[in-house]
Amino acid sequence: DLFAGGKPWSERKHQIVVLGFKPITRALLPMITKELQQQFPEAGLPIMAFQSLSQRELSSVLGDSRYYLSLSAIEGFGLPMLEAMASGCAVIGFDAFGGKEFLVDGQNGWCSSYPDIKKLVASLAFAVANPDEAQRLAQNAYQTSRRFSKANFDSIWSGILENFLNAGSR
Repeated sequence: DLFAGGKPWSERKHQIVVLGFKPITRALLPMITKELQQQFPEAGLPIMAFQSLSQRELSSVLGDSRYYLSLSAIEGFGLPMLEAMASGCAVIGFDAFGGKEFLVDGQNGWCSSYPDIKKLVASLAFAVANPDEAQRLAQNAYQTSRRFSKANFDSIWSGILENFLNAGSR
């Protein structure tokens, strides 16, 4: 599994990863950075924006980082967020449509209503200031991501097809 937990928490870089290929992300990132620096100057963590990464590169970056920041307002499914969860990152983001399927605020990550930048920044600062709690939520996020594994998908999909075929033969 390409996104399979990453490095142990203690060995991960103290950095925040953002995937910056969407226009909304490129627009929000400077505002988030400024707000974080103004309200929480002690946080002092770099926000690393990446774009055009291969799956292997993305897996490596996420598996080497403690925090993932999702700035997407709308996701069909929220795959980048789920990949970050599967890589063992603490996830902070907006409650993008697709992310509502698996991201639960305070249980396996932190989510804010779009476009509440102040709450998002406060959640990000809280995660950084409380690494034990961030690690706990990252572990919960990893467990959540396992529900969406290929093996689980194959099993469920096979069951659906079997039920469909059996219903058709009656």
